[in-house]
Amino acid sequence: MYPDSTLLGPSKSGPVYRATHPATQQTVLVKLIPWDGAAPSALNPETVEQLAPQLSQIGGFNIANLIGIEKWDTGLGVVSEYFAGPTISQHPEKGKISAKAALDITNQLINALCDGERLRLIHGDVKPSNVIVGTQPDGRPHVKLTDWGLNQARTNHPAETLLFTAPERLGGMAPTLRGDLFSMGHVLFFLLTGMTLVKGRNAHEIAAAWETAAPEHLKKIRKDLPPKFVKFLLTLLEKNPEKRPANPSAARSLITELSPPPLPMAQTQAPPRAAAGPAPRQPTRPISAAPAVAVQAPMRPPGSAPAPAASVPATTPVPVVAMRPPPEIAAKLNLPVEPIPIPVAPAAPPPGSSTQPFVTGTSAAVPTGVRTQPIAVHQATPTATRKGQLSQSRAMNVQPVKSRGPLYLIFSILALASMGVTGYFLWKNKANANSKDQPAEVKTESIEDLKAKIRGGK
Repeated sequence: MYPDSTLLGPSKSGPVYRATHPATQQTVLVKLIPWDGAAPSALNPETVEQLAPQLSQIGGFNIANLIGIEKWDTGLGVVSEYFAGPTISQHPEKGKISAKAALDITNQLINALCDGERLRLIHGDVKPSNVIVGTQPDGRPHVKLTDWGLNQARTNHPAETLLFTAPERLGGMAPTLRGDLFSMGHVLFFLLTGMTLVKGRNAHEIAAAWETAAPEHLKKIRKDLPPKFVKFLLTLLEKNPEKRPANPSAARSLITELSPPPLPMAQTQAPPRAAAGPAPRQPTRPISAAPAVAVQAPMRPPGSAPAPAASVPATTPVPVVAMRPPPEIAAKLNLPVEPIPIPVAPAAPPPGSSTQPFVTGTSAAVPTGVRTQPIAVHQATPTATRKGQLSQSRAMNVQPVKSRGPLYLIFSILALASMGVTGYFLWKNKANANSKDQPAEVKTESIEDLKAKIRGGK
């Protein structure tokens, strides 16, 4: 045993000490397992020695890491990380803890179970006395889950373990990840209400009490809790294991929907803020400048020389074309007829090009092949609108051409068709009238024919 050890108190498996590790000078927690097994719920030392290599792999921000196993004359020492803080059984705010703090504790407990899930190791004994709640430098709770996997070395389980064990395990089933989630849900129910859901002196009585347990009473006991948080806890406390999340990772996905607090702080903490004022908020990861996007040059025909770049700055206004109207139009518009003194910068078209650039009123040359919109010099704005063109047309007594819609075309076709039908009927009626006006052909007989008919009649 370490010479500077301090007895913290007894436990169900043996006395617990706080000491300084002689090799690392680290403050450690030592749980002594007597060789004679005199403790009420003693651990089997041989089983603990067999589990030690596997359990020493478990570690994380929310797990009290197992440092090693040491043999002493009085018993087997289980040396683990020391963490200051009360357990949930001794928590001063038990039964009245805020919803925000309870949600933070829930998130950290799930993180601890997820660390074990990655190694496929089950805790098997999640209960209030195995959950230590300390304080982080920023004031938030800091959870540590202790005694990972040691319950496998115990044959006589204490009453607290049985109260927070999943109902299917009380019936003889092996421990599972869903069983750990059920135990975590019952621990959180105890933290929020200060009471357990069931009571009993042994596994049989507790299993019978789970048949009539009503976790939904949490809604009436803690009306201040968010409904989604209550629904999540009731999902963990489902008596049928198939209705619970399949593993801690699935539970983490559900808790993410509740907008949980940020993940636990790193092991190396920054110094607390000064009282002068809040510290500037730093980004979670460095922000790199956006890479410059290369601008592709315009394509040109093969064999042609590249056009020289225009020396017009980005802020240069759009060039305005100066044009002089004919004298007769200028007289109607009361415009001066004499030439307008505007400096002209001629721009010669490239060889073989039919595009003629307009003459601009600025000293900057217009790039070859670019055609600008001509605008009358008497207008104040550099761009001509349709309204201005119509007003100019009215001033010049020029009526704008009105566009005719599709209805005009339809009515025109119907009118032409009606005229054609009417002409056809008029022509037909006129032909019939001419045929009626002609006299009928009169058949004449000679005198000899008449005499012949008379003789024949006799």
